[in-house]
Amino acid sequence: QVCQNCGWIFYEQLKVGGGCWIHQDGCMLLVQRANDPWKGTWYLPAGYSEVDEHPQVTAHRETYEETGLTVSASKLVDVYMYDMDPRGNGILILYECMSFLGTIQPGPEAQKVQFFPPDAIRQMVIAPAHQKAISDCVKRMTDGSMH
Repeated sequence: QVCQNCGWIFYEQLKVGGGCWIHQDGCMLLVQRANDPWKGTWYLPAGYSEVDEHPQVTAHRETYEETGLTVSASKLVDVYMYDMDPRGNGILILYECMSFLGTIQPGPEAQKVQFFPPDAIRQMVIAPAHQKAISDCVKRMTDGSMH
């Protein structure tokens, strides 16, 4: 969309989010959504970045808000694009979080938070925006390429 008076161009932008892949003893931490869209599906601890927030900080903040855990993101896993979210298209910047402190306690946006082995995850209903990321993490866990 272009303003006919001044030439200003409106660019619709991707939503940027940060998230954490947390794994321990061969299991991955997943959160069950409490809200729409995709209420009841499972996803990685993640959320949208604030306008002035680094995605790694977003990953830490969202993980704490959704799981009660304080994490330390050790490295970038990958960047995933999604285009099926009714709230808008976006990217998920996913970090591997090797250490965490606290007690798992679902936040207001979560029904449940739990560690699952890869075989169980393969049978779960995953939120569409996180399907590729979770699939990649399960693959890394099962083929030994986690680090």
